[in-house]
Amino acid sequence: MVYHTSTLVAFIGARFNPEETHITNIAVSSSFQGQNIGRYLMELMIDLARENDSNCVSLEVRVDNEIAQNLYHSLGFKGNYIRKNYYSAIHTDAMNMVLWLKPHRINRKNSTF
Repeated sequence: MVYHTSTLVAFIGARFNPEETHITNIAVSSSFQGQNIGRYLMELMIDLARENDSNCVSLEVRVDNEIAQNLYHSLGFKGNYIRKNYYSAIHTDAMNMVLWLKPHRINRKNSTF
């Protein structure tokens, strides 16, 4: 959590396990956006994921949130797949994004092209 005086201005949440660290939520107050607070929080979680020996960091982001997607891309995240109607209250899809921290292999036996 990030505070300015006694006011909460940003937070991030994550679930950690050796296979994957999953960013569950991140938010920065609109009056504090554009100050690299989101980048700082993401870098902190990526560092914690490495310390926990996670294979990757993943998250979901609204498909229409280009600002957040640009941040995640700049940190090395790649688009993985679309989750239809993920944000059901607003009828919006989400893109799953992943940052691989360790080399990985695609299981081609189960893949269809």
